[in-house]
Amino acid sequence: MKNRRRVLLLLIMAAALMAGCGRKDPTPTVTADASSVFHPCTGEVTVGQYKGLVRKVEQVTITDEDVNKQIQEFLSIRPNYVHDSSKDGRTVQNGDVVNIDFIGRKDGEAFEGGTAQGYDLEIGSGSFIDGFESGLVGTKMGDTVTVDATFPATYTNNPDLAGLTVQFEVTVNYFCKKSDDIDDAYVKKNSRSYTTAEDFKAFVRENLRKDAQAAADEEANLKLLDRVVESSTFGEIPEEDIQYYYRRLVAPYESYASQSGMELAAFLKTYTDYSSPEELYARSRDLAISSVKQFMVLQKIAEAEGITVTDEEYNEYVTGVKNEGGYADNATVEQMFGKDFLTYSKQMEKALAFIADASVEG
Repeated sequence: MKNRRRVLLLLIMAAALMAGCGRKDPTPTVTADASSVFHPCTGEVTVGQYKGLVRKVEQVTITDEDVNKQIQEFLSIRPNYVHDSSKDGRTVQNGDVVNIDFIGRKDGEAFEGGTAQGYDLEIGSGSFIDGFESGLVGTKMGDTVTVDATFPATYTNNPDLAGLTVQFEVTVNYFCKKSDDIDDAYVKKNSRSYTTAEDFKAFVRENLRKDAQAAADEEANLKLLDRVVESSTFGEIPEEDIQYYYRRLVAPYESYASQSGMELAAFLKTYTDYSSPEELYARSRDLAISSVKQFMVLQKIAEAEGITVTDEEYNEYVTGVKNEGGYADNATVEQMFGKDFLTYSKQMEKALAFIADASVEG
């Protein structure tokens, strides 16, 4: 789960995009146009009460079902293969998964990286070099065979083996099937820190609890902000302020559609929860107006309380955005969003934290 404390950047700039998308795709390269260069909000606001508000945080409960759902996500990426005794008497066929031990030899000498024990291999998957998997077709559980296998002409893992035919001594231990749960053997094989399924599930439960509680804490903070906004009095909100956030919200969808070679309407219906461009534009404008009001309030609080951003805080913030957004490096984040906006976003985050710190638990 993402660290939702980067609420001003990720909620407005990224979370809104993901909320509308039906699938997770790489973030397109989108920059603000000339009409939406970042600047602090310029409208007038009289801020309502922001100290001493009652803050209520929902206490979270993690169920066995929650833990199992997370385990299933692990298993979808790295299955837990166990012995399938129903296939013990037959020969290996394409599509079977077998547990094997093997030793690879070149000119009779074992070579580096060519030996493994207890390896689960799907026959016909093409995950091993040419000749290895086909050489096991027709074998039975307990058989030990020698197969000839040829490395590709270009083999960057070990250029000395490129294009060579070598011999593998392979023992077929047993046929496999996927288990719908983890066991101690699976944990020992896939974890550096845990040795039992019980301990690993306890770790998963605690991580889920921490993430859920962090989300509940942030939700409580956002509710505080909503109350401050509701109690504040706003003058005219400049259109250029609204347009800055509006374009930031809309531009990624337009960019996605263009990069996909699709009309925006078709793209939205195919990949998002928006039924039409008109709905995208209307909802984005409403969110932009709401965002500007939030920023106006937080900006005034930051000014009143002397809240600033140090270089260390800025660098930590950008690194967090990089990690959470999957960007290549901090420079990419700065190119995407701009240093001024990132600094401002961190400052607004600190202002939100100030409201929470000045509240009372209820």
